[in-house]
This record gives sequence, C-alpha cells and structure tokens, in this order.
Amino acid sequence: MRIIQTKLGSSNGGYLTSYQADDYRCDGASQRHPAVIICPGGGWFTLSEREGEPVAMEFLQRGFQPNVLHYSLEIEQALSDMDEAVDYLKNHSETLGIDPEQVILLGFSAGGQLAALYGNRYLTGIKAVVLCYSLCDIKTVLNYVEGDEITGQNKNILKTVVTVVDETTDPIRYVNENTPPTFLWHTADDELLPVRNTMKYAIRLSEQNIPFELHIYEHGVHGISLGKPSTAAKESEINSHCAQWFEAMMHWFTERKIVHE
Repeated sequence: MRIIQTKLGSSNGGYLTSYQADDYRCDGASQRHPAVIICPGGGWFTLSEREGEPVAMEFLQRGFQPNVLHYSLEIEQALSDMDEAVDYLKNHSETLGIDPEQVILLGFSAGGQLAALYGNRYLTGIKAVVLCYSLCDIKTVLNYVEGDEITGQNKNILKTVVTVVDETTDPIRYVNENTPPTFLWHTADDELLPVRNTMKYAIRLSEQNIPFELHIYEHGVHGISLGKPSTAAKESEINSHCAQWFEAMMHWFTERKIVHE
C-alpha cells in the first residue's frame, strides 16, 4: 500500500491523505478505481480519527481509492479544502488510478455537513454523497438544543457546535435539482444530533426528486463510525446492528450503478 499526503495550499494546515493498494495483477493493464473522500466528524473543533483511516481501509478492501480530508475547522475554508481535494483527484486521476467520473463524498456528523454542503453548492460532478449521522438541517438542530430533550454535557457540546454554523452553511437550504444521489443513515436515539434532522433532509431530497436511500437504526450512540471494536473508543460504540450501514451503502452503490463493477 502507498500512502500519499497532499498539502492543500489554500488552507491553514489542511491536507489530504490518499491510500493506494498495491496492484499484483499479472496482465499489467491499468485500472481506474472509484474514489471516496472521507470527512471525519468532530463538531468543528477537532477531527475524529476513528472516522478517518479505519473507514478508508474498509473502502480499500472494496476496490476504492479512499482519501481522508483533514479539513480546516472553519466551514468556508473547509469548503475550499474540499474543492481543492476534488480538483487534485480529478486532475491527477491517471497517475492515481482514479476514475474521475466516480468521486464520492462521505462525511460523519460535522463532516457530513461539509460533504452535503459541498455536494449542494459546487457543480463539480460528484457522483454521490454519503451522510452518516450528519448535521444537515441546522434549524432542527437549533430547536433541539434550545429545548429540554437534550441535557448535561451533550447540550453544552451541541451549543458549542451551533455557534459556528448558521443558515448560510445549512445543507438543507441548498438542496437543488443538481444535488448528487445521497445515502443517509442515523440512529433513532442519537443523543447529540436528532434523527429528525436527517429525516427532514431526506424529505427535502424527495421534494427535489433526488435519488436517496435512508436507513434509521433504532439504537446507537453518536459517533459510532463503523460500529466495530476497531473504531470504538468506548464499549457503547460497538454496535453490530448499526455496523450493517457499510454493506447497505455498498449495495446501494451497486443498485444505482454509482460505481462500475
């Protein structure tokens, strides 16, 4: 495996980590792989490494070229980081062995906000967007944090998050007829981001006739990542039921011909 780190010139410390599998085929023929840009969560004050490289390794095993975007923690700059990362992959597609027509964005939590926002606002030919327990409807989240459903430390965390977002960075506001096909999943009892914010985003996609698939799992804490022991910082993040999201997403890719066999 080869690991390539690319500094994003316009960003203050942003960079893209690309993972390339070794090619052991005997025919020597070149092969173009679908690419995925993974945006870890972290609430716009950190990046969760559990939602970066381990997820990239899952994609690598499925024939993708995965890339983890270590984006700026300022949203508009993060969008510039994403734009630069997409340009880099497409402009170097031959060298990297990437199919430039098969670039997918995947984001967790705040990283999902970034992925959705970019997919809605930038016309760069993104093939699909995957949103994992994402912040995608800020109005719903604001109403949630101001209510009595959320208390204690989670309320304080979410209050911090919403101070750096506003309607100009609200993904649901920008859903349009060019929004890429979208796969979404969330848990019904997510204690940090309300599941209804994802449900309302799915409704907006439906109103714009955007192809989507939505999975809601009954139980699961926020920040599950892959739901496996390898990505769990605590026991509650091991969840075999929620872990099925990755296979469901791969099935959706195949059914919708998001990626070529």
